[in-house]
Amino acid sequence: MEFIKRILRLISISLIVFRLPLIATVTPLPPTIESIIESTITDLSIEEKDKVEMPSVPLTEQVMDHNIRVSDVPDVDPEATNVPESSLDRNRVIRDVAYFIRAHKFHDYDHRYFKSAEEATSKLYEEFPKPGLRSLHWEVHKHCEASFVECLKYLERIIKLTVFRRENDTVTIMRKRKWNLMNNTEQIMTVQRDCQTAQREDNLIVVPFQGPIERFQWRTTVSYYMCWYTMLGVPDLATFGEPCDNHANCLDEYDVHNKDPRADDTKPYACALYSFCPDHCCPMKHIRYMKDCYQSQSNPCYAENQPVFPSSSEPITIVGLVCSASKMYAEPGRESRFPSAQDESD
Repeated sequence: MEFIKRILRLISISLIVFRLPLIATVTPLPPTIESIIESTITDLSIEEKDKVEMPSVPLTEQVMDHNIRVSDVPDVDPEATNVPESSLDRNRVIRDVAYFIRAHKFHDYDHRYFKSAEEATSKLYEEFPKPGLRSLHWEVHKHCEASFVECLKYLERIIKLTVFRRENDTVTIMRKRKWNLMNNTEQIMTVQRDCQTAQREDNLIVVPFQGPIERFQWRTTVSYYMCWYTMLGVPDLATFGEPCDNHANCLDEYDVHNKDPRADDTKPYACALYSFCPDHCCPMKHIRYMKDCYQSQSNPCYAENQPVFPSSSEPITIVGLVCSASKMYAEPGRESRFPSAQDESD
């Protein structure tokens, strides 16, 4: 017993002399996945209290009412935003929007059901996504339903926030500066590197959207409306004033011009159709001659096929214009809705 007391006394003296802490320190463990998830859920629940309630998003079938007629297109309302109509360069904005949607049409895929373009069972230049969007992007619907001008104002604001834009594309710069591969190789290579970097970054971070799904929903909704306005014959969409025969893909294997006859800006609405509407009757990414479509097995409008577009006696609805825009033919043998096809088949 005496021995134990001496040992305890020595321990207490050593603690005083060397000032060793009486309370053990515990090294914190790194956070676990469970703790991170729990923390995230807690933070989200706090944020939810401060979050402004989003407006209810209409379903596509609610907006694209089968009973809405062509005459019901919303009137232009230049007072709808603070941007004066006089300061809006409609032609430039249309070209910017067309470029952005061509990138979607020729390179994107349905992110709702597929992980890559290779997995996709159909291409966006062949047909609108199937099944169609259950809900339109609420902001696009809000502005593009109001009027064509209001739609352009909104689209301009959003596209300015993106990384990959028409103004920075190699093809745009080459045309503007009159460059060619023989005399301006070094400059073109520099611009091409910048363009491809912006393209990769845009697909990686998808700014200003919350992710690939929202960008897909946004661009698909824009396609619906811009194709609809094209079908309605909005005069501003008749011609772009510059070539549109490119896939919004920097400088690719087709050079500055891909010479696709469907993208002939001398034909009224050809560039608008080429940019905003899928071509169900000529479901090919690129052609050199319209005859390439005529004998194609993937052309549902060829030869004996019966017309599916409503007759002139039937009311033309928004759904008929947008969702069947690629089937504008009234008799067997009219292979494509594009003006070039009509000219050659007549």
